[in-house]
Amino acid sequence: MKKLIITTFVFLTALLTGCQSGTAKDELLLQKQNASEKRIELGYAYLEIYQYELAKEAFTKAYQHFDGNGRADLALAEYFQLMKDYALTEQHFQKAIEKSQEFAKKVGAKKEDLLIAYKYATFLCDIKDYPKALNYFDKSLKLSNITLRKEMLKKAQHCAEKANEPSYYEKYQKAFKKIKNF
Repeated sequence: MKKLIITTFVFLTALLTGCQSGTAKDELLLQKQNASEKRIELGYAYLEIYQYELAKEAFTKAYQHFDGNGRADLALAEYFQLMKDYALTEQHFQKAIEKSQEFAKKVGAKKEDLLIAYKYATFLCDIKDYPKALNYFDKSLKLSNITLRKEMLKKAQHCAEKANEPSYYEKYQKAFKKIKNF
């Protein structure tokens, strides 16, 4: 009996310690993510006042605080796009998309962050990679926010026009008219 009590006590102690360290790990992860988000907000504030080096520093620190945050990669992608460093822009957009997909799988979401796909599509259209841009516009248009969908459809339609893709242009135009009449 004494052996059973000791074994049970050891087991419960181990179990509780494991749960406690899991909670501590979760808390630390949450703190890192919050610190990362605050750095991202700070970086965007710096961009608004044209303090580009400070923005880059804030975005880089956000990435360092929590490299699993796809928003940090998105912020860096937007920064590098402003700086016209398209190789790094592409790299960070790809990382943001990958992390968004990984996060969606972890939480059981059906879709990754479609706003990232939209911003990436806009970037691709700007650098004249039209086939890829139209593909990402199609992905991003699954977003349900009607106001944002209108903006997306306008940009997608413009990109299809620049790409000389009448079938895409007509598809986006029809979708826009449906929303406009909604």
